[in-house]
Amino acid sequence: MTDSVNIGLSSYAKYSFTSDFFNNVTWECVTPPEKRRKPKKEVVLRDGEEPCFNSPAPSHQPNETRVSSENTIISTAASNIVTEPSPHSGGYTFFIPTQQSDTLLWCAYIIIRGFSSYDKIRNYYTEGNQFKYDMIEQSRAYDIKKIAKDLRISLKRIDQNLTCDPYISLETFRGLLLLHGKPDVSTIIVDGRKTYEVTHDSSEEPSQDTSDDITDKTYYIVEKVRGNYGIYIFDNTILGQQEENKRLVLYKTKYWKMESLDNAIRPLSAFKLPELIELSSRLDISPIKRILGDFGTVTEKRKTRQEIYDDIIRAIG
Repeated sequence: MTDSVNIGLSSYAKYSFTSDFFNNVTWECVTPPEKRRKPKKEVVLRDGEEPCFNSPAPSHQPNETRVSSENTIISTAASNIVTEPSPHSGGYTFFIPTQQSDTLLWCAYIIIRGFSSYDKIRNYYTEGNQFKYDMIEQSRAYDIKKIAKDLRISLKRIDQNLTCDPYISLETFRGLLLLHGKPDVSTIIVDGRKTYEVTHDSSEEPSQDTSDDITDKTYYIVEKVRGNYGIYIFDNTILGQQEENKRLVLYKTKYWKMESLDNAIRPLSAFKLPELIELSSRLDISPIKRILGDFGTVTEKRKTRQEIYDDIIRAIG
C-alpha cells in the first residue's frame, strides 16, 4: 500500500513548484488595461480664449466655423432673408426664390432675364420649364457652341442636367450665365467662407482677390443659406451702393476664392508654409496655438503645416 502511494505522488512531482522556483522567479505587478493611466490630452485654447477653472476644458467641434466679430453680420444673411421681394431699410434684400425647390435655377433666371421679368411670373412651374427649354434651344446655335468650346463648357451635361435632374448643378449654373448672361456681369457664389466667381473675363488668373480687384462692372451675389440659394438685391440708393461695396470688399479679402467648382481647395502638398500662413491670416486664423497646462498655465506654440491646413478646411466649410 505504501509503495503504491509513493508511486502516485512521484507521478505528480513534475507538476509541483519547489522552493527554488519561488526564490528565483521575478514578480511584476501588471495593471489592468482599464485602470492604466492614459497620457494627458493636449488642450488647445481658441483664439482669444482664457482658461476657466470652473468649467470643463474647451474643445474644438469638428465642423465648427469661427468668424471674427466684424464679419459676423456679413457672413450670415439670416436677418434679411425674405421669400417675397420687398425693400429693406438696410439698403438691400436677400431674396430666396422659394416658389420652386430649385432655388439655384431661379437665381440664374433673375440674373439672365432680370428681376422685373421674375416679378411678372404667374405660373412658376410653367415658366421654369419654359426657361429650361429656351436655354437648351439657344445653346444649339452656332455662336453659342463656339463660346462653349472656348470656355470648355459641356453642353451635353448641361442639357442632361436641365432635362433629367430636379436640381441644376453649379456647373450648369455657371454655364448658363456664361452662355446666356451679359458679358459685363460677374456673379459671386458664396458658400460658407469660400467663394467662386463666374466671369466672362477669360484672362483672369486663378489667384486670391484683393479690394483692388473690384471693377466698375455689375456684380450679382448669390449665397447658399441653410441649403437654399438666395440673391442679394441692392437698393438703387447711396446706402445700397455702400452695402454692395462693403460686401464685395469682404468677399474678396476675407474669403477663400475657389479655383474650380470641382475642388474647394488644393491638397496640403500644393501649399508652402508661407502660403498657408497668408491664407490663415485671410481667414482670421492664428498660426499660433495656445496650450493649457497644469494650474492654468498657458504656453504658445507655432502650429504645424498640417494643423494650419486643418483649421483652414474647417473655416471654409
